[in-house]
Amino acid sequence: MPFPDATFDACRAARLLDGALALGGMVRVTRPGGRIVVVDFDWDTLIIDHPDKETTRTFIQSHADAIRNGWIGRQLPRLLREQDLELRSLEAVPVLVHYAMAELAFGNHLAFLQPNGTLTAARAQQWWEYLRQADAQGTLPICFTSFVVVGAKPSVAP
Repeated sequence: MPFPDATFDACRAARLLDGALALGGMVRVTRPGGRIVVVDFDWDTLIIDHPDKETTRTFIQSHADAIRNGWIGRQLPRLLREQDLELRSLEAVPVLVHYAMAELAFGNHLAFLQPNGTLTAARAQQWWEYLRQADAQGTLPICFTSFVVVGAKPSVAP
């Protein structure tokens, strides 16, 4: 970060791509006693109600693994402690996703699974078709977890 050390009373970040590197920079530019707030997702907590458990599990696991730091949300408390921050609060917030957003967010990944042989085109089509029908009937829950973590920089360096 292009700021001098101890510049800010507080820093926040959402959707970190490299937790340790970004947090280290945030700690450096935060004054002693300052707060650091980080928000990120845990994609392995994705929940999709679908009777085809095998395809759903394949999709969820491969989706989480395809995202750089797909587990970063659950790692945030540990990452803050590794930066010698005092953990002040930790919240796990469910994020409900409507079908249209899911189609935008997940459609490319489902398409990616077909050429590499993980899913056939027919199975992927059936899987999406069920989701469309469930959405039309108002019975489609899609949810994942967002973690909100607040840490405090010690007033005196450790």
